[in-house]
Amino acid sequence: MVDAPVLVLAATGGQGRAVTEALLGRGARIRVMVRDPERGAARELAGRGVEVVAGSLSDEDSLVAAMRGVASVFAFTTPFEAGLEAEVGQGRAILSSATRARIGHLVFSSVAGADQDSGVPHFESKARIEADLASGDVPYTVLGPTYFFDNALGG
Repeated sequence: MVDAPVLVLAATGGQGRAVTEALLGRGARIRVMVRDPERGAARELAGRGVEVVAGSLSDEDSLVAAMRGVASVFAFTTPFEAGLEAEVGQGRAILSSATRARIGHLVFSSVAGADQDSGVPHFESKARIEADLASGDVPYTVLGPTYFFDNALGG
C-alpha cells in the first residue's frame, strides 16, 4: 500500500494540521477525518487535494470507514473536550478500528513520560491508551512530545 493515503485524525486541530502540512510538503496522499467537512479549514484542505471524510474519534464505524484503504494512521486523542474517560474511549475506539481495518501502522501522539506514573491526569489517560496499544496487534509508534511552543502563545 505504498501509494495508499495516510489518514490523519483530527486534522484541523493543532497537531493534526501540522502533520497534514508536513505530509503535503512531502507529496504524500492524504485523507483526513474531521467532525465537520464544511468548516473552512476542512474545505481549504480539500481544495489542496486532500481527501476529507467526516467522522468522530468516538465512533468506531466512522473510524473504520475512514481507515479503509489507507497505509497508515496518525492518531491524536484529547481529554480537554469531554474528560479523561472520553479520551481513553477515543483511544480504544481508534485501536479497535485500526484492528478491524487491518491498518499497517498507527502513529499515536501521546506525551513524554506517560508511562512514569506521574499522577498527572492527562498523562495517565495517555498511559492507558499506550498500554492498550502494546497489548494489541496493530504495529504502532508512540510519539511523546514534552511541550508545544504554541502553548506558550496562549489561546
